[in-house]
Amino acid sequence: EIHLLNVAVAPAARRGGIGRALVEAVIAYARANAAVKILLEVRASNAAALALYERLGFTRFNVRERYYSDGEDGVEMMLELA
Repeated sequence: EIHLLNVAVAPAARRGGIGRALVEAVIAYARANAAVKILLEVRASNAAALALYERLGFTRFNVRERYYSDGEDGVEMMLELA
């Protein structure tokens, strides 16, 4: 298993494919190292990240209520590689 903790792109560089390239690199690394799944959490309000992860094959499997320190929910997502 791989737990993807942070993906960050500077605001001025967003919408240029950098985030997608970073996540694709993690997926390639996971496959090359025989990981069977990748897990992550994302803020429920982060529509852009949710859409990106779903385009890459991740599925939502749980919502952690009040997961973040400001009280926002976290959406747990998983990509199964096996």
